[in-house]
Amino acid sequence: MLVEEGALPPGDHTRNVRFLLTVLNGLSFERAMPTRESVLVAETQTLDAAVDQVFSTGSAPPAGPDLP
Repeated sequence: MLVEEGALPPGDHTRNVRFLLTVLNGLSFERAMPTRESVLVAETQTLDAAVDQVFSTGSAPPAGPDLP
């Protein structure tokens, strides 16, 4: 959808998607852990950095053979 809208260049974005999902999984794990402080600012900064990285690199080169 983002490629169709021109937000991302054409190409294989599988690695970028996996990267973003890994970041989101880590943030959800962090949120589930008890803490005395709000994690919202850190979450926002982390998400901003991850999205900036994906959008600044464009499509990733092929990842090579799939791992089992």
